[in-house]
Amino acid sequence: MTAPTNWPSDITLVSCIRGDITLVSCIRGDITQVSCIRGDITQVSCIIGDITQVSCIRGDITQVSCIRGDITQVSCIRGDITQVSCIRGDITQVSCIRGDITQVSYIRADITQVSCIRGDITQVSCIRGDITQVSCIRGDITQVSCIRGDITLVSCIRGDITLVSCIRGDITQVSCIRGDITQVSCIIGDITQVSCIIGAITQVSYIRADITQVSCIRGDITQVSCIRGDITQVSCIRGDITLVSCIRGDITQVSCIRGDITLVSCIRGDITQVSCIRGDITQVSCIRGDITLVSCIRGDITQVSCIRGDITLVSCIRGDITQVSCIRGDITLVSCIRGAHLH
Repeated sequence: MTAPTNWPSDITLVSCIRGDITLVSCIRGDITQVSCIRGDITQVSCIIGDITQVSCIRGDITQVSCIRGDITQVSCIRGDITQVSCIRGDITQVSCIRGDITQVSYIRADITQVSCIRGDITQVSCIRGDITQVSCIRGDITQVSCIRGDITLVSCIRGDITLVSCIRGDITQVSCIRGDITQVSCIIGDITQVSCIIGAITQVSYIRADITQVSCIRGDITQVSCIRGDITQVSCIRGDITLVSCIRGDITQVSCIRGDITLVSCIRGDITQVSCIRGDITQVSCIRGDITLVSCIRGDITQVSCIRGDITLVSCIRGDITQVSCIRGDITLVSCIRGAHLH
């Protein structure tokens, strides 16, 4: 197959073995090496830009398009890639082995290395930002999107990641091994290292703030949220953490080992180190004040609350503490060892 003499561009080596290549087009740019072995490539197009090496072995590639930009190495082995598009930017290395990649698109930005092995990647999109290394092994990644920000390393092994989105901020290292991560979202801020091993993380979200290292091993974390504040290191090992929330304040290190933490909340204040080992902590709340170190070992703490004041060191070892509350004052050192109830 050769290019017509009236095409105002360069096309080098369009090759097909026992398959179909339909409409390879280029205007004022270069297309180099479109190849197909026992499969179908449909509509590789370039306007004032470069497309290099679109290849398919026993599979389908549909509509690789570029306007005033560069697309390098779109490859598919025994699978499907549909609609890789680029407007005034760069897409580098979109690859799929025995799986499906659908709609990798960006405008005036960079997408680097979207890869899928025996799984599905759906809709990786970027507007005026950078997306680096979206990878999936035997699982599903759905809708990784970035507007005027950076997304780095969204990875999934034998699990599902759904809707990683960023508007004017940075998302770094969203990773999942044999589990599910649903809806990691960022607006004008930074999310760093959301990780899940054999468990589920649902809805890590913030607006104009920073969330650092939300991690889960064989357990569930549901809805870590922050509005104009900081949440640092929410971690769970073989247990459940539900709703860690912060509005214009700081929450540092909410941790749980083989137990449950429910509702750690902070409004315009600081909560530092809520920890639970093989027990339950329910509702640690702070409004315009500070709570430092609510800890529980093999026991229960229920409702530690503070309004415009300070609570320091509520601790429980193999026992129960119920309702430590402070309104416009200070509570220091409430401790319980092997069975006591405090009201």
